[in-house]
Formats: sequence, structure tokens, C-alpha cells
Amino acid sequence: MTRHPSSSPLSLATTRSLGAWAAAGLCLGVLLALLYHAPATWLAAAVAKLSQNKVQLIDAQGRVWQGSARLLLAPGGQKPVLLPQRLRWTAGMHGLGAKLTLLPECCSSRPALLLWQPGWGGQHIQLTNLDVRLPANLLAGLGTPFNTLGFEGTVALSSPQLKLQTQGQNWQLQGAAQLQLLQISSSLTTLPVLGSYQVAVTGGVNTSVVLSTLSGALQLQGSGGWQNGRFGFAGQAQAAPGYEDSLANILNVIGQRRGAASVFRI
Repeated sequence: MTRHPSSSPLSLATTRSLGAWAAAGLCLGVLLALLYHAPATWLAAAVAKLSQNKVQLIDAQGRVWQGSARLLLAPGGQKPVLLPQRLRWTAGMHGLGAKLTLLPECCSSRPALLLWQPGWGGQHIQLTNLDVRLPANLLAGLGTPFNTLGFEGTVALSSPQLKLQTQGQNWQLQGAAQLQLLQISSSLTTLPVLGSYQVAVTGGVNTSVVLSTLSGALQLQGSGGWQNGRFGFAGQAQAAPGYEDSLANILNVIGQRRGAASVFRI
């Protein structure tokens, strides 16, 4: 009679180990396939939850990694604003980090590119080709005094490149951005247009913010920025000659009156 050698304990352990690795590989493959084909509605649900429904992706189509939706913004409990055309996005890996392109069809002529890279104890974020125009009533989400002023008009935000580097609790911004408030009107005055304004942000060791008036009856100016992780800003508003009576009410809301000027601080 021929005797067959029994399996050794080592061979059994090896077989079980290979089986465990094969099962783990299969599960990982299924998970990656599931994530790759995840519907855009999953992203819409996550955005709504994280923003407490202040930002919503309506009628989301496509996948998490490449899709589109209608963008609904509801800042500060104000009347929601639904952008007239779709927001399109693509996302993917970029080295050890990630990249994201965003194109709001109604408000930008080119997609903005966001790159994120993890670092030792920090992270690097780079934003390029930012050029977007949005309705000014979204400023109400910033709180007082914007939620009282009832601004209408256009907000134009642009930057060729911004870089944000964080290290623990410290951060530093490199680059420049420009925010323009164009043809702004307010429910607090009978004037059809208050004016147009510009906020210039310049990065560096101490990031600076400068407010200036481009044109209009309401004259705004101010400066400030971030220093040692804290933000401070001081400015003043004043009526152009001949508009003092028309702008008296809005000057009282913007800040504390000091003669003809209204002084405000953030």
C-alpha cells in the first residue's frame, strides 16, 4: 500500500496566508472599483452635510471624479441663489496628493485648478487660473454689516496663482488675488449705484489686504491683513461731495460716524 505524505504545518500556513492576501486584494479591488464608479450624488450628499446645506449640488450627474451639477448657494439664511448654468468638475490623483478642476459655466471662462499635496507636518495647496463672477448678494453670508446692506451687483474674484503652505498651526500665503465689487447697489439708498470697489490681497510673511474705490458716490478705503495668525482690518466710508444726504442712512449702518466719515473695523 502506498502512503501519501501528509501536508506539513508550514505548507498549510503558507496556503492560508496566500488565501488571506488574495481575499484582501479582491476586497481592495472591489473597493477601488466602487469608489471609481461612485455616483456624483454621493458627493452632493457629502457637500450638503459638511456645509450644513449652505452649499448644495442640485441635479448632480456623472461620477464623484468627473461630473456636473447646478450650484445652489444659501449663505447666512438669506434667499438661496441658484447659478444659471452647471458647475463641472474633474478630480484625480496628483503624486501623493490630489487635483481638482472646477468650471462654473455661468461665471468663468476657464476652469480653476486646485492642487493639494501632503507634507511633513503640514500641507501645500495651490490654486491657479481663478477667474469667477458671482452675484453680490452672496456677501450677506459674511454677516454684519453685509446682511443688512442688501448689496446687489457683481463680485469678480481672480488670481493667476495662489499658494498656501501650512506647518502645524502656522500658515503662509504666497501670490496675489483681486476681489472687485462692480456696480454695487443697496436697498438702504435710493441711488441706483453706489460704486465699484477693489480688494487686493497680497501674500507674504504678513498677508496684506487693501480696499480702494474704483468709482462711485460711496467712497471706501481701508487696509489690514493677517499677522501672527490673526486678522485685523480698519477702514472708512464717506460720501462724495453732493451725496451726503442720499448716503446718510447707509453710512450709519457701515460703522461708527465720525463727522462726515463712517469708521469700521474687523
